[in-house]
Amino acid sequence: MVMKRLFIVLVAVLALRVSAQSPLGSGLSPTSLVERLWKEATEGELLTPDGWNRASRFFVHHDTFAENSVLRVVSNNWGIEHSSVHNDSAEVVLEYWEAGTVDASLRYTPPTKTDFYKNAVVYHLILAPTHWTMFKSDGKVITGKEERTGPDEWQIKEPTGLPWTTVNTAVRYVLEKREKSKDPVIRKNADETLARLLKLH
Repeated sequence: MVMKRLFIVLVAVLALRVSAQSPLGSGLSPTSLVERLWKEATEGELLTPDGWNRASRFFVHHDTFAENSVLRVVSNNWGIEHSSVHNDSAEVVLEYWEAGTVDASLRYTPPTKTDFYKNAVVYHLILAPTHWTMFKSDGKVITGKEERTGPDEWQIKEPTGLPWTTVNTAVRYVLEKREKSKDPVIRKNADETLARLLKLH
């Protein structure tokens, strides 16, 4: 009888925990949402207008894609260090290390030197109504958001920031841009950037 009561209490606790982590209909807990965002970044999704705009579902507010934006490069290895949920808000801490930036001319800039081995980003999430993103006819520019009927979902409060991807994907990105360019300066920049990035593997 005691074991049966203990089992019922355990099931109830687990049910409450699942409910707090992943509200009915959201499909993603705060941790899973941040991991999904970074997985898409790793796959290069944030380097195209379509992929960038699709990522708007993860954010309360989403920045417009900038064609000539600086690209942040981060480590191939990253992971969730800590997460917590309290009612309708959550915090997720993700660890990685900065690997520099690549600008529109394919010039590489190394990260600022620090005494820390790793970097961390803290995401604050809230439960907010589901929404979709409205685009202009070219499909690239965000014109606004509208709420639709449906359950609340976990969404990130922080701004989207610069597009980012990992070292391996940045190498592929620079190679593709180099092949498409006929500008000797850009091709030279690309060669130098590739040499720097390949050392970070």
